[in-house]
Amino acid sequence: EMGDIFGPPSWSRPFQQYRVYKKRQSVLVFGIDNECGEYSLLQIPKKEDPEQLDLLGGEDRHPLDELEDYIRELKAKDGGLEAVATACGIVGFISFLQGYYLILITKHKKVGKIGHHHIFSIEATTLVPLFVENPKLSRDETKFRDQVNSMNLSKVFYFSHTYELSRTAQQNLADLVQATNTQDFRRPLLLESDPNKHHRFVWNHYHMRPLLRKEGWHHWCLCIIHGFFAYTQCSSERRTFEVVLIARRSRFYAGTRYRKRGLNSDGHVANDVETEQLLYDDSTRTLGQGHMTSFVQVRGSVPLFWSQEATAINPKPPIVYPRCDPTLSATRRHFSDLMERYGAELVVINLMKARNSESKEVPLSKQFASAIERLNRELPRELRFCYRPFDMKNHATHNVFARLAEPAVAQVGFFH
Repeated sequence: EMGDIFGPPSWSRPFQQYRVYKKRQSVLVFGIDNECGEYSLLQIPKKEDPEQLDLLGGEDRHPLDELEDYIRELKAKDGGLEAVATACGIVGFISFLQGYYLILITKHKKVGKIGHHHIFSIEATTLVPLFVENPKLSRDETKFRDQVNSMNLSKVFYFSHTYELSRTAQQNLADLVQATNTQDFRRPLLLESDPNKHHRFVWNHYHMRPLLRKEGWHHWCLCIIHGFFAYTQCSSERRTFEVVLIARRSRFYAGTRYRKRGLNSDGHVANDVETEQLLYDDSTRTLGQGHMTSFVQVRGSVPLFWSQEATAINPKPPIVYPRCDPTLSATRRHFSDLMERYGAELVVINLMKARNSESKEVPLSKQFASAIERLNRELPRELRFCYRPFDMKNHATHNVFARLAEPAVAQVGFFH
């Protein structure tokens, strides 16, 4: 099976349903593939060592029509089973003081589709303990667990069982073509194995690490993005089109406003978001049908070493420069990574203030412009960055965004 333009072959999909039971000494997780009519069993022994997590099985597939008989058999022996939860996805694992928990998605909501692939938002999660509880630590453990449970994960976390939402449509198509040519249909989650470089927009990558130890466990891995998803339909000349907007937030150097600014020594910038706009007609299903366009842009903090520290008495703190990088080594890594991921030529738009002499942004804006000019002097002409300063606040009341966007799109093009 070749799959389709909007994702990997269907047989490499994660499980769509999970049933979790517990015994006195272990937790049993049944992963169900309704499309293939199969299930798999992952056994997780409960541990007293808070740093130990063992995963057993989870690779063999069995006919789904045998599942109920097998569960009845388990309930009839060894003290039986206790049902814990049903879920539509596994986020991964997390640990505090006593041991690991399994993070399950227990409620989801359909928010749109890409082609015929349904996209869901996370509405509710639950934690399943995978350890033998220690009464001496139960108070502090409960505190950490309640903090996680109190987080509102709805509306900003998205996933799909059939589409690699963390990758652009162009990446997904390239993965499909490469898999077809090499007959290697492993998911990119397994093929790209550098955790410090790959899967930038898989927000739960850290929590999934135990499941990445074996290739046979890739059906348990569900990639989740943190950001934004919107879907709508429109029509023109009796043709129906679908429009999708996806924003993916990077897991590298992530943090809240003011606490994370600039970039780190690896070249990862704060507030790094990739935005993709998809436009396709509703006949687009497979590689040979329909039309689809994709335009991708990224935004992030200024790729220099700078920071701000907000306080209650100073909500707009000054910009400080904690490190000196005379060779622009981290900035070079940042743009090298962008060129590796997106190619050349890059259009770099500076949205900071440029005229107000009292603004804290002006010195930073000048440093950024100087850095781009320096890098361009060292690059071949065909690889140089197209730098465009654009004082967004100064132009906010004028209709100039279209005049800025049109030449940028014409210059870098879009995927079709």
